[in-house]
Amino acid sequence: SWGLTDAVAQVIIGAACGGLLGLVIGPLIARYSGIFFGMLTLALSMVFYGALVKSTALGGSDGFNLGRPTLFGLSFTDPREADFMLYAVAVITTGFAGIAAAILFRSEFGLASLAVRENNLRVEYLGLSANRIISINFVVAAIFAGASGAFALMAQRHIDPQFAYWTTSGEFVFVAVLAGNQSVAAVFVASMALELVRSFSNLYLPNTWQLVLGVFLLGVIL
Repeated sequence: SWGLTDAVAQVIIGAACGGLLGLVIGPLIARYSGIFFGMLTLALSMVFYGALVKSTALGGSDGFNLGRPTLFGLSFTDPREADFMLYAVAVITTGFAGIAAAILFRSEFGLASLAVRENNLRVEYLGLSANRIISINFVVAAIFAGASGAFALMAQRHIDPQFAYWTTSGEFVFVAVLAGNQSVAAVFVASMALELVRSFSNLYLPNTWQLVLGVFLLGVIL
């Protein structure tokens, strides 16, 4: 509507909007842990999904299309050039995000986050606020999610409420379980594994590929 097609601007706006949502939601759910934390985030996601489906201004359940993105005022008419531009911006942005995440995880805050994961009560006894640590991590995750949502939108050039559906959250849970918390690089490997399993199971077992994905996830957990 505003004619803003620059890829970098869209990523920045997506990250900022995600961070603002995380800033509002994070402190509210940081008080909960375990299954309660997971179920509450899924519930909020489904509330957001329901609001988007009812929103006629955003296309309802059909969503809306987006024009081809530009880069610093440069437009790409050739689809191959446009794809190369998108991949280049995505790789560069993801690389910097991965480096920033690795630095954050190795910092005192990152070590405190690991301590909260193991036993948040002991962290409170040390004089640190577990709720504050969880809230900050939630905001950081929301910023990354907003930026990646912008990339997904540019790649598909269409957006609909399905992005907020609970099964989308399930994919990130899958990646988190598969990758663990020891390495940032493991997240990329886990994401690649998810796409490979989904692609091949969807190709050879189109009617039951979700079952294959679920069995694979159970195998990883075991």
